[in-house]
Amino acid sequence: MSVSDLRRLGAEPSGTPGVYHMQTAPEPHNRFDLYTLVAGPRSGLCSVRAGGVTLDVNDFGEQLIEEFQRIREAVASKYGRAQTYDYVRDGSLWDAPRHWMMGLEREDRTLATYWLPKEGASLPANLQAISLRARALNVRRGYVALTYEFSNFDQCKAEIDAAASNPF
Repeated sequence: MSVSDLRRLGAEPSGTPGVYHMQTAPEPHNRFDLYTLVAGPRSGLCSVRAGGVTLDVNDFGEQLIEEFQRIREAVASKYGRAQTYDYVRDGSLWDAPRHWMMGLEREDRTLATYWLPKEGASLPANLQAISLRARALNVRRGYVALTYEFSNFDQCKAEIDAAASNPF
């Protein structure tokens, strides 16, 4: 999809080169309310990030963890095997279960799943990776982010970086 195709669908520039936002998608999902698109001037659309609805959560992050698990299972039912990472950085002050959201907000905690062909995921040829991550807006609110990277991602990123480094 070209940049002009994205604009016709309602994508608006974000202010960051190559990055566009949409409030909805051609085939929206009710658990997501913001879409971030990355597109190169020649390579076109190379990444779609769906930002999940904001959830009110407790200190343990239970509501966010449940949402993450629901979406992970739905994506896994389509794309198969994935690798999940659920850990707290060594030495973090926020390693107690009651500090789950604080650890996530401070980026000391990670809850993420990746679908990669080399790890056994069944992705179509035009898709190189899918990721799902839990994110904290603060200790009381969070969301999940689901990102699709297409096979042209590296070329697209190089185009955007080259354009940004050459203002003339």
